[in-house]
Amino acid sequence: MINIPPSRVDHTGVRMFWSDQIGKHVAIPGGLERLGECPSYPVSVFVAGDQAEATRICQAFCDQVGLCVTVTPTEYIYTGGQEAGLIVGLINYPRFPSLPIEIFAKAEELAHRLVEGLGQRGATIQAPDKTIWIGLAEITRLNAGDAS
Repeated sequence: MINIPPSRVDHTGVRMFWSDQIGKHVAIPGGLERLGECPSYPVSVFVAGDQAEATRICQAFCDQVGLCVTVTPTEYIYTGGQEAGLIVGLINYPRFPSLPIEIFAKAEELAHRLVEGLGQRGATIQAPDKTIWIGLAEITRLNAGDAS
């Protein structure tokens, strides 16, 4: 868990906000304030399945770990078929900033819960620096030509 110092007020009465290795204090003159700033690190989880059930899984996960995600319905079109699914989005939220490795780890944990809870065989997690595919071990064996 990252400790974020409380906001403070400078000598002119302007409220300043947290500062550490992933964010900084920022104030804008004229009463408008930038409440926080941190490096961007958007992560998306792509998975097929029922949106209502996915929303329930995401809500339970967010309540457990302290997180906010988006759940966007989508339609997957692929060779020989199509199916409904969703894209779950995570960002580096300036109010509660995290390191990229922490955001990706939460996305991967959530993806595993979605795969299991939605009865899927796999999901894809996409970040600015990498994309991974998670799934049941049998998928990897079948793709490699090992039917055992």
